[in-house]
Amino acid sequence: MADSEAEASCGLAHKTRISTNLQAPLILLVHGRAGNFDVMWTFRRAFSESWNAIAPQAPVLESPMSASSPGLGAHSWWEVKEASRGEPAAMQSAATLLQSFLTRAITHYKLAPTKIIALGFSQGAAVLSIILQRPKQPFDAVGLLAGFVIKNHTANSLNPSLLNVCPVQMCHGERDEVVPLDLARKGYEHLSSLGFTLAMATDPVGHKIGPAGVRALKSFLATYN
Repeated sequence: MADSEAEASCGLAHKTRISTNLQAPLILLVHGRAGNFDVMWTFRRAFSESWNAIAPQAPVLESPMSASSPGLGAHSWWEVKEASRGEPAAMQSAATLLQSFLTRAITHYKLAPTKIIALGFSQGAAVLSIILQRPKQPFDAVGLLAGFVIKNHTANSLNPSLLNVCPVQMCHGERDEVVPLDLARKGYEHLSSLGFTLAMATDPVGHKIGPAGVRALKSFLATYN
């Protein structure tokens, strides 16, 4: 549940499902542009109920897309117009904010997870892709859902000897009109070139995860139970 004291401690509003086992795997659920800390719980059936789960909420950066669409909020990891101007600093800042949140949340909830897994949808997947390419990145496995990969050109980030490579499951819609499948495949190739072990599942759907993607994600996460 959301809590103002926890938000102040961790740096972002968030919702959690904390088990009695503080050493259980921790899964970080990262929403996309204009999402919130509720939307990623749709994937809760893909991982064990015994896991600890945390869903952070991005800061308010953009105006609501439409007054007639109350489900589209203003929480985004960066403003799209910044990306269109070629300003990677906003993306790097978003990744740093999320990585800091994870560290602070583990401390706040006194967790000692045996594994740390992250799922990101769309823009949330892109944020995770930046962290993946940082030295000593914290994840043991990552799911990139209907997302894209941002090449991280910060100092030393592309030095393979400094990367903590991990398995990555990508799930994507073949008819995705927001993030074209070809863009996701380019991200697949880039992460593969850095040494990550990847798998991709596709479905004939748009900007969502279809049945084959859900099955692949469940199978992927089951290896960490």
